[in-house]
Amino acid sequence: MKFSNDHFKTRRGGTSKWLMVSCRECQDNLFVYQKDGTGQLLRIYLDRIFSTPTGERPYKGFTEQHLGALACSGCDTMIGVPMIYKKYAENRLAERIIPPGPILQTVEPQQLKTINLDPAYTIRLSKQ
Repeated sequence: MKFSNDHFKTRRGGTSKWLMVSCRECQDNLFVYQKDGTGQLLRIYLDRIFSTPTGERPYKGFTEQHLGALACSGCDTMIGVPMIYKKYAENRLAERIIPPGPILQTVEPQQLKTINLDPAYTIRLSKQ
């Protein structure tokens, strides 16, 4: 998998890292996320969610009609609420993280090929 190098990454300082996002309740690994810039993870942009090991971005191209709450499909724990990030006129689909939020673990690039996510335990985007 390669980092998305676009103006969103540039606007956030040009640095990125991979994060494994896991459910705080059941500890299931949910997805790999490209975090751009420094600071806390306050929102999850749908176009930065990656599946492994294919490196596909399953939610890229989603529209506002697809947007729903972000939850663990293993235990139904709510992770985020839908939002559209409008700062800088980006209008990006995102999920605002509900505190205390998911477990975040930095993943080194060489580890990405060994991560296997059970498709039964992935995220669920559902309309409320």
